[in-house]
Amino acid sequence: NFDSLAGGERVSFEIEPSQKGPRANRIKLA
Repeated sequence: NFDSLAGGERVSFEIEPSQKGPRANRIKLA
């Protein structure tokens, strides 16, 4: 999750719709 990122990392992720609104899916360090 984003809490584990120190900041400044390049990440890639996909936005997927959910009942609570769009959310990031399959976040990984690029």
